[in-house]
Amino acid sequence: MSELTADEIVDLSLRHTLYDWQQQGSMRPIPVASAKGCEFFTVDGKRYLDFNSQLMGVNIGHGDQRVMDAIAEQGRTLSYISPFMATDVRARLGRKLAEVRWTLAGKMALAWCFTLPIAALVGGLSGKVADSGNAGVTVIALIAIAVVSGIYLLSRRNAVTADNVNDARTVAVVEPEAVPA
Repeated sequence: MSELTADEIVDLSLRHTLYDWQQQGSMRPIPVASAKGCEFFTVDGKRYLDFNSQLMGVNIGHGDQRVMDAIAEQGRTLSYISPFMATDVRARLGRKLAEVRWTLAGKMALAWCFTLPIAALVGGLSGKVADSGNAGVTVIALIAIAVVSGIYLLSRRNAVTADNVNDARTVAVVEPEAVPA
């Protein structure tokens, strides 16, 4: 239980800390006391379903014992060291990050080079047609409905379900080699 009231927590937090992704001073944060699974709880005991956790955290839920054990183990081993130091965890993570498939990243960048101008063209043309009045707006709406319906039907051809989600490819789990001391 917190020594501060919900209002005190919010007021002090707004006065002395910054919030990312927010215009400072334009929001009123929720005073959270605890979280478990897919829910979090306020200082006053109100329960919320956390729809935001997949954006900012791990999607296995709050308070997962495996995550807490891993954090505790790392804390017992080395809780903090200067960013100018080298550590086992840093070395293994660096090796893993070096395995990024840059050809795929290049293809994604190339796709964006086509997507953005085409989106601008479609948006501009849609605006021109819509400016012609109710008939133009109706044409744009019908085209949009047809495109969305087509995309939906294409997506249903090979629907991904719990039974086949892992069928597309297998992932080999490779244990990292020990980093020499």
